[in-house]
Amino acid sequence: MTETPSRFACTHGAFHETIIHYRVFFARLESRSRQFTRNAERTERPLTLAGLALAGVNQGMTGSLSPAGEDGILYALEAQDLNLEGTELVTLSACDTGKGEVDYSEGVYGLVRAFRIAGARNLLMTLWPLNDRLAADFMKDFYANWFSDANRHPADALQETRLAWIRSGDPRRSDPRYWAPYVLIEGR
Repeated sequence: MTETPSRFACTHGAFHETIIHYRVFFARLESRSRQFTRNAERTERPLTLAGLALAGVNQGMTGSLSPAGEDGILYALEAQDLNLEGTELVTLSACDTGKGEVDYSEGVYGLVRAFRIAGARNLLMTLWPLNDRLAADFMKDFYANWFSDANRHPADALQETRLAWIRSGDPRRSDPRYWAPYVLIEGR
């Protein structure tokens, strides 16, 4: 029996900058006032600095856990243990999902690395904060383009969506702030 690969796994969430990316956020604030090295800011577990807010996160942010013992955050450290082998695309369409802790010898530790370790072939992530309404519209257009042809690669659908937004004539849609934060990490 051959296994049918999953077409996609889609995750939506949000970051709480001061908690999920505390070290990155703190370093940015400090660097505005003076030069310093971030060596003291490094953590031994960088995959605990990035995560996705899920159901129950509001309760988890108060220090309470759900009846199932969950805090409502899927940390990158947890995401890397998911079995996503055969998953063609994981979409991380929340704000700043491409952020992570930089190790100059190993790369970036964050959600992207975690989902790649978990087996996702391709990852669509964002580089900066998004406008919620326009992000939803962009994702709707992206999926319409991608699903219009069963053989279409996500990179082709992303390019087609970007070009449609650029050529739309709508000043907001043609503004790179709204279509450019999406980056596809291709692999395997």
